[in-house]
Amino acid sequence: QDPSVPGIYRMSMITGQTELFKSADTMKGVAPYSVFSDKQNNLWFLDFGVENIGKIDAKTGQVTLYPTPTKHSRPRRGRMDEEGRIWFGEFAGERIGMFDTKTEKFQEWEVPGRFFAPYDAMADKNGNVWTITNAVGQKFTAGKLGSYTVGAGNSVLLGPPQVFDKANIAQFNF
Repeated sequence: QDPSVPGIYRMSMITGQTELFKSADTMKGVAPYSVFSDKQNNLWFLDFGVENIGKIDAKTGQVTLYPTPTKHSRPRRGRMDEEGRIWFGEFAGERIGMFDTKTEKFQEWEVPGRFFAPYDAMADKNGNVWTITNAVGQKFTAGKLGSYTVGAGNSVLLGPPQVFDKANIAQFNF
């Protein structure tokens, strides 16, 4: 393989052989940034170029793109939790996103303030979602969550995500 060809490579640690996963049809304009695998060994990546969560099927090599609900959101970095959900920062979308790899559905939460540019996101074992911004010292108000200042390490604990369902939807004013 020619390492000057951009794309996603799989490398055998035993043989050193590489395999390029790139399709002009599927990957046009896509800029993979963060990569990780699931329990079935499928590869998942975030598309910092535009707005996709991508999957490369471990058995077939097929590339599938899932566009985020927010157009041109530029998902940058993220993590997969134990339930197979990908949590990620939408750098240009001013949101934290979650993609459930089992249901293939997204949820998004707006971040407080303009120019927040969430860089990364992850869920902890207590159900909180953590994100990083490049605005140390920036103060903002997050509605009912209260007021916050971006702290050392560019991090802010926003609190747990809100799930809307039949039992609680009436209490929200959209």
